[in-house]
Amino acid sequence: IAMTLVYATPLVLTGLAVAIPFRVGLFNIGAEGQLQMGALAAVWTGILLSGVTESAWIARPLIILAALVAGALYAFIPAVLKVRRGSHEVITTILLNFVAYGLTSFAVLYQIPNVESQNPESLSIPAHWMFVPWTWTDQAPLTWFSVAVLVFAGIVTWVFARTWLGLAIQAGGENPAALESVGLSSARVQLGSFVAGGAVSGLVGAFAILVLSGCFKLGFSADYGFAGIAVAL
Repeated sequence: IAMTLVYATPLVLTGLAVAIPFRVGLFNIGAEGQLQMGALAAVWTGILLSGVTESAWIARPLIILAALVAGALYAFIPAVLKVRRGSHEVITTILLNFVAYGLTSFAVLYQIPNVESQNPESLSIPAHWMFVPWTWTDQAPLTWFSVAVLVFAGIVTWVFARTWLGLAIQAGGENPAALESVGLSSARVQLGSFVAGGAVSGLVGAFAILVLSGCFKLGFSADYGFAGIAVAL
């Protein structure tokens, strides 16, 4: 059960990363690239902070925030192209996935490599910054991170079902003209939803760094971003 929850964590996040923009009528096929950039930002932030502080209470939130921001910024690119120029988000996000592979590979192999390892991976963050698995799970790396993700999924569900924001997002996808008629910008709702999806996808990178490995390992993602499409549907 514990391992199932661990394996489910990145799928829940990428599922949400696709589902949130999908509610407004957009297909986020770029979750894979967004989580790659989130992981790179997370590990690079951790490496920089290791020379500044030893406190995990300071480092962890900043690492998670870096992953969120990186995923959001990477999603902002196809979102603004969609809203301002009408570029199809499926095409731009697929192309940006390959850009993310290139950028992260270059950074890990040439900027922050672990020269003591035979594997293509980055330098590691301090081990005591990583989330400690619960002892009763019999060596399965189940932590509070996975529990928080499940709670977050419940909150997103509640937002869509019970709040004006969720209604606005759905209305923006089903009838943009109706959204405009009540004074809400369809373009802004689309942009915000897509960026939010990217931020959630970036959290997979924080999960990889703070829970699984402590470093960026090339190929760490088992195509989580693409599996998230099936999860969302």
